[in-house]
Amino acid sequence: MAKILADKDVQKLIDIVIINGDKELLNPNGIELRLGEYVFFHSTSEEKKLKENTFLKVNPGEFVTISSLEKINFS
Repeated sequence: MAKILADKDVQKLIDIVIINGDKELLNPNGIELRLGEYVFFHSTSEEKKLKENTFLKVNPGEFVTISSLEKINFS
């Protein structure tokens, strides 16, 4: 069953489960993940490399895979 974690509990997961997480990005019940370098558009099979400080607009109905600066350890 899913569980909502408080920020103090999420903070404990940084560097153990959320690798390269930034404590400055903690929210009351989560953490913001930062865009990485690559995005893959499934509808067109197009992969793009994002420039630093770039925003990405994903239109309704689009399905994309986006890399993040953080890595999540699911083990």
